Amino acid sequence: NATAPVLAPWPAYPVGGTSAQIQAYQNAVNARNSADMAKIQQWWCNQLYTRQSFPLQEHMALFWHDHFANGNDMINRPPYMLDQNQLFRQKGMGNFLDLFVSVAKGAAMLVYLNGKDNVKGHANENFARESMELFSIGIGNYTETDVREAARACTGYTLADDGTVAFNATRFDNTNKTILGQTANFNLDTFCQLIVSKPA
Repeated sequence: NATAPVLAPWPAYPVGGTSAQIQAYQNAVNARNSADMAKIQQWWCNQLYTRQSFPLQEHMALFWHDHFANGNDMINRPPYMLDQNQLFRQKGMGNFLDLFVSVAKGAAMLVYLNGKDNVKGHANENFARESMELFSIGIGNYTETDVREAARACTGYTLADDGTVAFNATRFDNTNKTILGQTANFNLDTFCQLIVSKPA
């Protein structure tokens, strides 16, 4: 991977803080968000321009950034975006399924498509839908039932404020799901394997 810029530690949320402390925190977050994104964007443009020994790697990172379309305008955490950018650089020339699963479990995607809020009993459909519509098999190759069942398969992931991703079994829907005509106790990994295996 290209050597990424070093970002300062993210401001810590003032738990139990006064309204003034919370406002100061929000001001600090807004300032850091703007400064960090400008730093990352300038760095990446420079990589595309100067990394002559790795032009394909850089262009594939750009390709995957477009394919797995998300952005800091909704994530509001530049370090997550930077980690995803490095993931595209690290795995973007390899196996698509490996990249797909890694993106799905990354902090940026867990925020962007609400994976961190996807829990047993209250499945959030955003990632399941977009993973089929935009990232893999496309419109016309799945049903609304497939989306609902796939959402259940993708439950269980948590995201700490520092960007640490973890699987919490108590949040996972540990029952059979029927997706694209197949029934099993699908999880995020096996759901991704299933859709990537389809000719579409």
